[in-house]
Amino acid sequence: AAPFFLPAGPSGALLIHGFTGSPHEMRFLGDAVHAAGHTVSGIRLAGHGCDTAALNATSWPEWLASAEQGFATLAATQDPVHLVGFSLGGTLALHLAATRPAQVRSLTLLATPLWLPWIVATGLRLAERWGWARQEGAVRKLWRGDLRDAAARRTNVTNEAYPLRATLGLLHWLGR
Repeated sequence: AAPFFLPAGPSGALLIHGFTGSPHEMRFLGDAVHAAGHTVSGIRLAGHGCDTAALNATSWPEWLASAEQGFATLAATQDPVHLVGFSLGGTLALHLAATRPAQVRSLTLLATPLWLPWIVATGLRLAERWGWARQEGAVRKLWRGDLRDAAARRTNVTNEAYPLRATLGLLHWLGR
C-alpha cells in the first residue's frame, strides 16, 4: 500500500490509484513508464491502503489534497508532468489538469467515473436520508477490487468493502 517513487529523466509521471485501492494497483504501469525513461511517482490517497474505517474517516477534499501534494512535489523537480489516473484517480487527475494546464503535458484516464450509476446514487441517497451513511458502515464488494486476474488480485492492496460515508462523499463531489 506504500507510495512509490522511481527516479529517471527530467519528465515526471504522477500515477493516482482508484477508490478503495492503493498505489500497488498502479505499480505495474509505473514500472513500464519508468522503463521508458520517466520519473514516476505513485501516490497514496488519504485513507486508502488501510482499513475501511480509515477510508470512511476521509472525504474528497482530503483525496484531492493528496493528489495536489503529490503533483506539487513532482512538479518541483520534473518538467513536464504527465498525469495518469485510474478510477477515482482519473477524476482527480482531470481536476489537476483543469487547474494547472500550463504544467500538465498529458493526461491518461483509465476507467474514470464522471458520475455514479443511477442505482448506486439512489441507494446512497437513501442511506444518507435514513442516517445509515453517518455510521461507520460499509457494503461488501461482490469481488475483490477491480482486478479479475486471480494472481494480481492476491497481491493487490484494496478495501474489501465500500465505506458508506466515503462513497457518499464521492457522490457529492461528482455533483450527483
